[in-house]
This record gives sequence, structure tokens and C-alpha cells, in this order.
Amino acid sequence: MTSHGDVLKANPFLGRYKEILITYDSETLGVEVDGLLPTGKGWENIMVQFDVDNPENFAHGIYETIATLYPTIPITCGPVSLVSDEGWFIDTKED
Repeated sequence: MTSHGDVLKANPFLGRYKEILITYDSETLGVEVDGLLPTGKGWENIMVQFDVDNPENFAHGIYETIATLYPTIPITCGPVSLVSDEGWFIDTKED
């Protein structure tokens, strides 16, 4: 199981993102973290974690950890269906 600190250790440059999106799915037990690229023209996947015992708590823990270390980056955290007909959710926004 990945800890909140492991997410940050694996991604030491989270401060480069303009915004961070944390999503979780209680049905599939998944958590995903994405960052808006500095150009503002696309999202980069930072982390995907499967088989999380409590995805909502895990996602909010990641939120708190990132918000503490990077207080100026806007962070959104919320539920979403991470699996669709097209496969694993990465980004539903169009350029």
C-alpha cells in the first residue's frame, strides 16, 4: 500500500503544476492524482493507486499532505467514476 509520503517522494516536483486534481472511486477502490501542466494545456498523471482500503480517506490524506507542502497550488479532491466504457479515467477535458 502506498503512503501519502510515498506519493511525494516519487514526485518531488509537484510544485511545478498549476493545479492538482485528486479523484477517488469507492466502487473500484482507486485513487488518482493528476497535475495541470505549467503551460495549462493538459493534465499529467502523477499517481494511480488500486486496492485502497478507504479511497476517500486516502485521497483526503494526499490532499492534506500536498496542501501543507505546497499551499499556493489549487487542489481539488472529490469522487468520480474512475472506470468507464473507455477504460481507466485519466482526463475527460478536451483541449
